[in-house]
Amino acid sequence: MRRRWPAILIVVTLAWGGLALTLASGLTPKLGLDLRGGTSVLLEAPPGTELEVAETAIEVMRRRIEDFGSVQEPEISISEGRGGKISVLVQLPGVTDQERALDAIGQTGQLSFRPVLDAGFLSPLLTEQALTTDGSFTFPDGVDPATGLTLEDDPDAETAWLAELDEDGQQAFVYQVGPTALTGTDVDNALALVGVGGAGSGWTVQLELTSEGGEKFAAVTGALARFTPGTPQRQLAIVLDGVVVSAPQVTPGIDPAVGIDGGSAVITIGGPNADSEARDLSTVLRYGSLPVSFERSAVQKVSATLGADSLQAGLWAGLGGLAFVIVFLLLYYRALGLITLLGLTVFGSLLVVIFGLLGRFQGLTLTLAG
Repeated sequence: MRRRWPAILIVVTLAWGGLALTLASGLTPKLGLDLRGGTSVLLEAPPGTELEVAETAIEVMRRRIEDFGSVQEPEISISEGRGGKISVLVQLPGVTDQERALDAIGQTGQLSFRPVLDAGFLSPLLTEQALTTDGSFTFPDGVDPATGLTLEDDPDAETAWLAELDEDGQQAFVYQVGPTALTGTDVDNALALVGVGGAGSGWTVQLELTSEGGEKFAAVTGALARFTPGTPQRQLAIVLDGVVVSAPQVTPGIDPAVGIDGGSAVITIGGPNADSEARDLSTVLRYGSLPVSFERSAVQKVSATLGADSLQAGLWAGLGGLAFVIVFLLLYYRALGLITLLGLTVFGSLLVVIFGLLGRFQGLTLTLAG
């Protein structure tokens, strides 16, 4: 028995030392939706969607969510029901901004760059209608007469009337835009940065364009540079899923014969939520669009308080069971019971270390069910 003591001490030291290092480094097990709180959303693919297309969409979702920042390893599962109906369950433990997360999941990310023809707080069509006193004015096809906005944006259309939304999702400004000059396929990369590109301490999105995209961008910015600085016609609207997310002006001094060349550009983002807007835009641009548009079937939000209560109840139940085992071992085995308890602490320490490592490197998540 004495010969085994050195080996026992080594095992105990490694187990307890590993536990101490794990806790000190913050390498704790990841908690699932029912313990940490968060959001769960069920998405349904359109009928006839192929499984491979849905799997590709899932990978795009996963990259978007992982770039979200506050979300732990997302749990995304896909199932195929009767008649080939495909459903996707997305669980986001720890998410706090539910709407922003849902937009990152379901937004198709159809991107286009379109020159601005006119702009105002109301649709130019409504203004034109008000000025036409003889009642001869008619709205173009595909335009809502109540708002003067295009109902479904078609990037191939020669013109469209699109809104820019405020942080509450309400209409803030309306742009009449021309034909699409670039699309998302012309963007090679996009990074959200702060304090660079001549923006002082503001947030910017650094665009890297493909070779073909760079040529298109130089051509359209050269055409816009012919207009007077400060006029709407000098703006290039960035349209995402039919909504204008930004409409930057071509800066003065750009040669109309050359435009902005070099295959790169800087989009300045302003406002109180500039950081999140810049990150969201760069994420969609960088990771591309979803190959299929999902319909949101159900959304469930689990509060962090409920998750904490479940975790606390589970811990108290575990401690109660452990106390019962300790009393039983000491009363029945006496001295040998101490050795058994020592073994339990070693086993528990190793278990915490293993779950912490698997959570960090393999995405293992602990749930209330285990």
